[in-house]
Amino acid sequence: MLISRARLTLPLQVHNDDFLQGSAATYIDMMYSSWKNDPSSVHLSWQAYFHNVENGHIPMDQAFMSPPGLVTASTRTSIAPSSREDSSTVKQLKVIQLIQAYQRWGHEHASTDPLGMANEGKICRKELQLSHYGLSEQDLDLVLTVGTGSVQDFTSEKPKPLWEVIAACEKTYCSTMGIEYMHISNQEQVDWIRARIEGAQRHRFTDEEKRRMLHGLVRATSWEKFVATKFPNEKRFGLDGVESYIPALETAIDRSAEHGVDKIEMGVAHRGRMNMLYNIVGKDGASMFRDFDPKGTSSWGIPGDIKYHYGGSGERVTPSGKKVYMNVLPQPSHLDSVNPVAMGKTRGIQDRLADERESTMMLNVHTDASFAAQGTIYETLGLSGLPGYTTGGTLRVIVEAMKNDAWDKLMQCLGKSDDHTPDVREWLIDSWKSVRSPMELERETLPQKLTAIDHQAVETVSQKLGSAVPEGFVPHKNLERILARRKQTVDSGKNIDWATAEALAFSNTIAGGHDCPCLWTGCRTSTLGEGQGLFSITNSSLTENTAMGFEYGYSLADPNALVIWEAQFGDFANNAQCIIDNYIASSEEKWLQRSGVVLSLPHGYDGQGPEHTSARLERFLQLGNEDSRSFPSPEQLKRQYQDCNIQVHGKTINDPQDMKRVIFCSGQVYAALFKHRETHDLKDTAITRVEELHPFPWEEVRQNLDAYPNAEDIVWCQEETLNGGSWSHVMPHIDLILQKTKSHGDKKVRFAGQDPASGVAVGYKVLHALQEQMLLNDAFQIEWLLSYDCFSFTDIELEFASWQLPVYSCPKKMEFVESFSSIHVQDV
Repeated sequence: MLISRARLTLPLQVHNDDFLQGSAATYIDMMYSSWKNDPSSVHLSWQAYFHNVENGHIPMDQAFMSPPGLVTASTRTSIAPSSREDSSTVKQLKVIQLIQAYQRWGHEHASTDPLGMANEGKICRKELQLSHYGLSEQDLDLVLTVGTGSVQDFTSEKPKPLWEVIAACEKTYCSTMGIEYMHISNQEQVDWIRARIEGAQRHRFTDEEKRRMLHGLVRATSWEKFVATKFPNEKRFGLDGVESYIPALETAIDRSAEHGVDKIEMGVAHRGRMNMLYNIVGKDGASMFRDFDPKGTSSWGIPGDIKYHYGGSGERVTPSGKKVYMNVLPQPSHLDSVNPVAMGKTRGIQDRLADERESTMMLNVHTDASFAAQGTIYETLGLSGLPGYTTGGTLRVIVEAMKNDAWDKLMQCLGKSDDHTPDVREWLIDSWKSVRSPMELERETLPQKLTAIDHQAVETVSQKLGSAVPEGFVPHKNLERILARRKQTVDSGKNIDWATAEALAFSNTIAGGHDCPCLWTGCRTSTLGEGQGLFSITNSSLTENTAMGFEYGYSLADPNALVIWEAQFGDFANNAQCIIDNYIASSEEKWLQRSGVVLSLPHGYDGQGPEHTSARLERFLQLGNEDSRSFPSPEQLKRQYQDCNIQVHGKTINDPQDMKRVIFCSGQVYAALFKHRETHDLKDTAITRVEELHPFPWEEVRQNLDAYPNAEDIVWCQEETLNGGSWSHVMPHIDLILQKTKSHGDKKVRFAGQDPASGVAVGYKVLHALQEQMLLNDAFQIEWLLSYDCFSFTDIELEFASWQLPVYSCPKKMEFVESFSSIHVQDV
């Protein structure tokens, strides 16, 4: 029986320490036995507890003192006044608490401001003051042996005066470098960091390293002075005041190379970007200075971009002789939008080179305000934790503006935040051997590439798709039926649905050796066989902007990969409008950076309301650069052969000479038009599908119209409203084409669709059915008052008497609406 057992049976109400419970008695006995055999074998807090209890220095319920940070201030037990409180053990424990306070909060008082303005008037934390622990300046000469434990790097068996311990803490945590790491939950990581900033493993710079840093500072300062002198009125986002950024980045790159990194993809903020491109990446100074010329233009014949948006690539040789390839991605003015792009490209390179996150690294440079405020930062951090998106870690450098109100206010609001863990040449940046000048393109016709699949390949894929069940796996009956029907439709060549068509396309893509990474939800990775491409469907977090940016970046890493981003509904792409506008649509014209990323956006009016109907087709068409004011030249038309895809369905109609109406359309509205024409046996109407709107198929549409010389009504039909969809894009094109036809020079194309609206679609299914019927009647010019015959009565009632429908502005349509106080229609 331990001699302390009797002392541990005091009434529970006098105990301030939660560990003094009956269930902990066995554990305390073991700790006590260890302490008796070797006091240093237990933590100093236990040493103090057993020492004080056994010698009667302090009442037992007040003998234990928790280390700082383990308990809240309100519940932490303090040492009660006692005549023996000044014992050596108790003071040692207080010093340990002081050291731990420096480890946790010392960074708040680091002198990171060279002007000394940041800490002006700042009150020192009470945890860093001697008086908080009952110590005073009289105790500074007190010689202590702090011992070993979680603060071993500041301590040793050799006695030290208290002032020397405090000086070591001040030098490590409150000098010109602030280190915050005690918030990390992984104790092994905490110990790793502490060992490198406190103990023997702490890096000490050699004279040669210091000279290299000085050289970096001189180069950074010289660049800024030169540009400020030669181009004083040009905006450049200089590095003035943060010149240490250059040697810091050089040191980080060199140290990374020592650990096996040979490729670094960078997303860099505007602040100091041009300085860094010149001094670290090694971009040609002459080309950079040309960008400062207000009369300068691009030698590539492109609109280009402002000078501090461009990227660059280069190779750096480290002091040890290792080579590192660096690539800085171009980016627009949208703060930190390049982060997911850089992450996607880094992961794409890693996947292509089978790099297990060892040789290709991602480096991001931020400004303090954008890092704190931009949502894409935290979306990227969240995305990086998913298996399909991780790059093995990112080195983030934050360039701090000392006086930034946005940062200061945010820090005041946030207080203490949680931890947010935050050789193939560049095929896009380097010169393209396949790129032709405008003069060469006029002389050269790009051949049309057939995209059809031969019958043998279809049969091979069909066998794979029909027997896709792994051995030993019993599929659900519904899945078994789907697989059997899929094989049957492929074998017969009839009734192939969308999913089967996608499976055929993907299968033949990877069979040709092309990787096919797709961003969807809830699937995994597979291949068809050896020597073939990789088919990967990856889970993503619920962030459209960052996920799309990642896929765009991934596509830059390998031009032979089919990279697809699919939205659950097409309108979800609007959360990624920045990536669409500033990267996907414009990167080639701005930066000569091409991407083959595919956005798969489900689009169509199916009665699912205004939020799940439209992919906003009109927005994408507005981003095109085709001129609809003039008919293209033959050379320009030849260039479109590999891009355009127009499907003309004319086998089920009569003699083209008998056609009185030609309806052009795109997308799923064709099915409704076709069904309506068949149902009403309309033999004088031709329906033409245009399934690629940009670049517009000028010559094919003209030939199609010339095939119907007697057509009197030329219609463009769409499900979308007049101010949405593709109408504003196709109308000038078709009108100009009509002028170039043999028989329709005096005609104009007519619109058939919904009236203008601020929303995309109606929310009620009965209204959706009514609108679709109105659209079909408008396209085929059927009297509106007869349209109610196609509806049957059900228990779905729609009251028109109590409210108006401003979307129906046509008098005939309003006449129909107002002629019924209530109408029962079938949901179709």
